[in-house]
Amino acid sequence: LLKTHKQPEGVLCVSSQKALEIFPVFANRLEYSKEEKKLVITLHNLQQSDNDVYVCAAVLNNSFLFSVSQRGTMVMVKG
Repeated sequence: LLKTHKQPEGVLCVSSQKALEIFPVFANRLEYSKEEKKLVITLHNLQQSDNDVYVCAAVLNNSFLFSVSQRGTMVMVKG
Protein backbone atom coordinates (compact mmCIF):
# COMPACT_ATOMS: atom_id res chain seq x y z
CA LEU A 1 0.00 0.00 0.00
CA LEU A 2 1.39 3.39 -0.99
CA LYS A 3 0.55 7.03 -0.34
CA THR A 4 0.86 8.64 -3.74
CA HIS A 5 0.24 12.36 -4.03
CA LYS A 6 0.88 14.71 -1.13
CA GLN A 7 3.96 12.93 0.22
CA PRO A 8 4.66 9.64 -1.60
CA GLU A 9 5.72 6.92 0.81
CA GLY A 10 5.19 3.28 1.64
CA VAL A 11 2.56 2.22 4.17
CA LEU A 12 2.43 -1.59 4.15
CA CYS A 13 4.30 -4.30 2.28
CA VAL A 14 2.99 -7.89 2.25
CA SER A 15 4.59 -10.58 0.10
CA SER A 16 3.34 -13.92 -1.12
CA GLN A 17 5.85 -15.49 1.29
CA LYS A 18 3.98 -13.89 4.21
CA ALA A 19 6.71 -11.34 4.95
CA LEU A 20 5.34 -8.12 6.40
CA GLU A 21 6.61 -4.57 6.74
CA ILE A 22 4.56 -1.78 8.27
CA PHE A 23 6.36 1.49 7.62
CA PRO A 24 7.25 3.47 10.79
CA VAL A 25 4.78 6.33 10.29
CA PHE A 26 1.93 3.79 10.55
CA ALA A 27 3.37 1.61 13.33
CA ASN A 28 0.66 0.86 15.93
CA ARG A 29 -1.96 2.51 13.68
CA LEU A 30 -2.46 -0.17 11.03
CA GLU A 31 -3.94 -3.65 11.04
CA TYR A 32 -4.55 -5.99 8.16
CA SER A 33 -5.98 -9.40 7.36
CA LYS A 34 -5.16 -11.56 4.36
CA GLU A 35 -7.22 -14.38 2.89
CA GLU A 36 -6.00 -15.89 -0.38
CA LYS A 37 -6.14 -12.94 -2.83
CA LYS A 38 -8.05 -10.55 -0.56
CA LEU A 39 -6.31 -8.05 1.72
CA VAL A 40 -8.21 -5.81 4.16
CA ILE A 41 -6.30 -2.84 5.61
CA THR A 42 -7.57 -0.66 8.47
CA LEU A 43 -5.86 2.56 9.53
CA HIS A 44 -6.46 3.88 13.08
CA ASN A 45 -5.92 7.23 14.79
CA LEU A 46 -5.81 9.11 11.50
CA GLN A 47 -4.04 12.46 11.44
CA GLN A 48 -4.24 15.33 8.97
CA SER A 49 -0.81 14.31 7.67
CA ASP A 50 -2.47 11.05 6.53
CA ASN A 51 -4.56 12.95 3.94
CA ASP A 52 -3.64 11.46 0.56
CA VAL A 53 -4.62 8.96 -2.11
CA TYR A 54 -3.70 5.38 -1.18
CA VAL A 55 -3.15 2.74 -3.87
CA CYS A 56 -2.14 -0.90 -4.01
CA ALA A 57 1.03 -1.75 -5.90
CA ALA A 58 2.86 -4.92 -6.88
CA VAL A 59 6.65 -5.15 -6.89
CA LEU A 60 7.92 -7.08 -9.90
CA ASN A 61 10.88 -9.43 -9.33
CA ASN A 62 12.37 -7.39 -6.45
CA SER A 63 12.92 -4.43 -8.78
CA PHE A 64 11.92 -0.82 -8.41
CA LEU A 65 9.27 -1.28 -11.08
CA PHE A 66 5.77 -1.71 -9.84
CA SER A 67 2.29 -1.89 -11.27
CA VAL A 68 -0.01 0.60 -9.60
CA SER A 69 -3.74 0.06 -9.56
CA GLN A 70 -5.65 2.64 -11.60
CA ARG A 71 -7.98 3.17 -8.65
CA GLY A 72 -7.12 4.36 -5.21
CA THR A 73 -8.82 5.52 -2.04
CA MET A 74 -8.73 9.18 -1.06
CA VAL A 75 -8.43 9.77 2.68
CA MET A 76 -9.35 13.19 4.09
CA VAL A 77 -9.09 13.76 7.83
CA LYS A 78 -11.10 16.71 9.16
CA GLY A 79 -10.66 18.38 12.49
